[in-house]
Amino acid sequence: MSLQKIIMFLNGTHTKKHSFLQVKADGACFPFLVEQPKDEKSTPISNSVSNGLCIPKDVDAYLIDGGAKYLLAQNIQFSSARFIGDKDSFNPNKEQILLYNKVKNKISEHVLNKQKKVSDFGFALDDIAKQLQEKKCSSYAIEIYGALGGAKDHEYINIEEVKKFMQKIPQKGIIILQPYFIFTYVDIEVISSPKKNVSLLSDDSLLIHNSRYNGYIELERPSHGLSNIINKYPFILKRQHQGNFTTLIFR
Repeated sequence: MSLQKIIMFLNGTHTKKHSFLQVKADGACFPFLVEQPKDEKSTPISNSVSNGLCIPKDVDAYLIDGGAKYLLAQNIQFSSARFIGDKDSFNPNKEQILLYNKVKNKISEHVLNKQKKVSDFGFALDDIAKQLQEKKCSSYAIEIYGALGGAKDHEYINIEEVKKFMQKIPQKGIIILQPYFIFTYVDIEVISSPKKNVSLLSDDSLLIHNSRYNGYIELERPSHGLSNIINKYPFILKRQHQGNFTTLIFR
């Protein structure tokens, strides 16, 4: 059983560190952005004060076009990353160009043609599906930053791309769109969340703990899962693994 951990940066609205969803699921602990070990020396990307965050070496990093600017601006340390995009939103200023050139040896670039039928994010998800197949991974844990906020049509399309990805590949896993969405085939424990109101969408039978509505739940209609409230952490969700993935929306 091989778990593939992946972190992705898109060009939408990014949240602050204290607002991240903290989740345990299937051998993965989110967020993948972690405090840099004090005994680990690394050269900062820029001369600005580092926020102390890094991407662990066992997590594959994807920079989706303009999402690369977030990594640079936040001075996040990483060992390697894959850039995918047509560079229509990656329009760095002079300082950002210098920063990108400084770490370019760590980045493998796949520059896309601007005349294409799929978004940069959709293309990256196709690439991940291929990687999962080639590496013979049985499951995945993917964390995405910057998929939400900004243009509403982009946000909705990003969500639909995630759902399509999870439905079409044979592997089962979890995808988190920080800080408000979880899509999961696996059992989870929410250790912390920026909002305690959570709505559930699922055609699977669920067992949940530490919320207003506890116990076994059958969601016969979408509105049945609306407006649950977390009473204490961890908020635990167990699936019967008989249907499609479960969606959690925090608000």
